[in-house]
Amino acid sequence: MKSISDTVRNTLGISPDIECIETDGKPVIRIAIRPSEVPVDCGGKFYKRVSDTVQEMRGSELTKLYFRATT
Repeated sequence: MKSISDTVRNTLGISPDIECIETDGKPVIRIAIRPSEVPVDCGGKFYKRVSDTVQEMRGSELTKLYFRATT
């Protein structure tokens, strides 16, 4: 679990809450990440959730995101 936490922290610069819980008698790792007030980049790129997909943000959409975060 420490490895997962370190990887998230080193890749995204955020600290997740990680715990091992039991579901239906099986161990499950639960990872919770609090919403960020500023955009978080992943390898120099920004992504958004759209329904059940993840899409990279580009162009004017990314510019709007930047200005919203800095004002």
